[in-house]
Amino acid sequence: RKHPFEKPVVVSFAWNDSLDLDNHSAMGKMILDALKGRVIHDDSRRWLKGIEHYWHDGEYIRVEVREV
Repeated sequence: RKHPFEKPVVVSFAWNDSLDLDNHSAMGKMILDALKGRVIHDDSRRWLKGIEHYWHDGEYIRVEVREV
């Protein structure tokens, strides 16, 4: 993206590894920090309205950013 989303967002993560789903918050935080200023303005309450964690069968971490 050339510019961050102009509306608040929800970020969804989909994982495929051996960790419990609730143990992914630290990794999600690192990914969110990498998105700041490029994809999202920042991770404050104004711009980030929610975070979701799911399982999937892909061989990658899926990150989806949706305007709300």
